[in-house]
Amino acid sequence: MDPIGQNYNYSWSHHPNWNFVWAELPTGNHSVTVTTTNGCKKSLLFSIEDIADVVNVYEDNIPSECGQNNGEINLNVTLDEQESSQFFYQWSHGLSGFDYSSVYNLSPGQNCVTISIDGSLNNCSVQRCFEVDVYKRQ
Repeated sequence: MDPIGQNYNYSWSHHPNWNFVWAELPTGNHSVTVTTTNGCKKSLLFSIEDIADVVNVYEDNIPSECGQNNGEINLNVTLDEQESSQFFYQWSHGLSGFDYSSVYNLSPGQNCVTISIDGSLNNCSVQRCFEVDVYKRQ
């Protein structure tokens, strides 16, 4: 299909009367048929996975000692065998950036993180919460 000088009609599996390019499709299986004004057709079948189903978050949690602010959370995040440095981390206590898969000097309690692939947090993020326990010397 040559885009020059052509008008297109779109027929989507989830919304057959929607005649536009679709953005922010929901997860699942989809199909679209594109037809030019002179009758040429092209169909495409594709699947969109939920990021929560393909992102693996492994946590190493070090408790704070005697209630001090010295707890740690270290995350190893993978997506299809790719490096964890591609992920953007936004922690509930304020730290955010691509280099924050590990956080230190945490007080006891819950710490949540939103992890995204591109940093935009638009439909491509997953949230996890972790509890920093208190270690008491005996």
